[in-house]
Amino acid sequence: ADHRGNLAFKALDLRKASYWEGPHPGDWIMLKLDRMAKAKNLILTLDKSARNKIKVETSRDGNSWRTVVSDKEFDSPRQKRVIPLQEMEQFKEEFKYIRIHVLKSSIGNQVRIYEVDFEK
Repeated sequence: ADHRGNLAFKALDLRKASYWEGPHPGDWIMLKLDRMAKAKNLILTLDKSARNKIKVETSRDGNSWRTVVSDKEFDSPRQKRVIPLQEMEQFKEEFKYIRIHVLKSSIGNQVRIYEVDFEK
């Protein structure tokens, strides 16, 4: 699912040229996993020319959400970002849904996520 963006599956298709794009900062993408999971790291591939600020939430049921990363800012442009999660107390629970908000982007109003992956 996504909020005002194009198709969410483009962030999971393993194609470097495709991406999910929301038209405005604050837009988000939600992914439903096949089963409950825990993750060591969240790996995001974002627009390499942009500085981004993100927020990440997880849910067991898709209704009640828990913020696990709040206002994480990437100061230097890099395409692949690894966000360590195993050290965060709030991320030790299993989840089935993950929602990623792009709160700010330095490339104007567009926000892009090229790939979302997890290291277990």
